[in-house]
Amino acid sequence: NAYFNGASVCRHEKHFLKEENRTVSVELGCADGDCSLKTGLFALLNDFRDGIHCSETLGCAFEP
Repeated sequence: NAYFNGASVCRHEKHFLKEENRTVSVELGCADGDCSLKTGLFALLNDFRDGIHCSETLGCAFEP
């Protein structure tokens, strides 16, 4: 997980990215029935990568 804009890290997290002083920008634009999303998230992630998560790694939900 990646945490921005002052978000708190879960105490169980072992591998994460936390950027306290950087803000993610998000802009939704719509024109002529077409919508687009612009974000600065990918520039902030740099080379941060983690594995692929699936049902096996996440386990069962306690409250589906």
